[in-house]
Amino acid sequence: MTDSPPSPDTPPSRRKRIRLSPDVRRHQIHDVALEAFSTLGFAGTSMDRIARGVGLSKAGLYAHFASKDDIFEALLTDHLLGPPLDGILAADPARSLEDTVDAFLDACYASVNNARSLGIFRLLVAESGRAPDFMRRWHATVFAPHEAARDQAVDQAVSQGLLPRNVLTENFGLALAPALMAFVGQLLLGGEAARERIAAIRASHRELLLILLDKERGCRR
Repeated sequence: MTDSPPSPDTPPSRRKRIRLSPDVRRHQIHDVALEAFSTLGFAGTSMDRIARGVGLSKAGLYAHFASKDDIFEALLTDHLLGPPLDGILAADPARSLEDTVDAFLDACYASVNNARSLGIFRLLVAESGRAPDFMRRWHATVFAPHEAARDQAVDQAVSQGLLPRNVLTENFGLALAPALMAFVGQLLLGGEAARERIAAIRASHRELLLILLDKERGCRR
């Protein structure tokens, strides 16, 4: 258990120094940065503002992140990228297709009800217009390699006979589409109605994947 970060307006001399683990401190920096980016925008947020919010000196903040761009990139990368598929699709004779699909859906839908992930998605949408150069760079250097690794994991599973070769495994981004629809619905609506809708989408998503990834029923070329 850690203390809450001090107010950004608290003078540094009056703050109690608390030594936290790197993981806990990184989590804290993410929370403060997300609030600042969401309120002030990426351009309007400074490293000084984030450091004050976390209760660090500016040098202390730089010990964790080299720049504001790095913090923003970490928020997007850690909380918005799709699940890594190499472990989920790894050959395991004891695991059924149903178990594999359920593990994939657990990873996909983990962020749908996560307040931080929803906030970061809002930030992504807002900043894509205000900081297009940064977003293009992030897409090229982080998202595209992640997407390529995902597709490579799918191709390997196909070559091992674990999955059929069909329109879904050749365009696996389509497998994420229902989860994205649920994510947007939660972002726009929220509440009990959104939760019921998400449960219905996930059930249909599961059935669709089982049909398309079944080697016997998959649409072979």
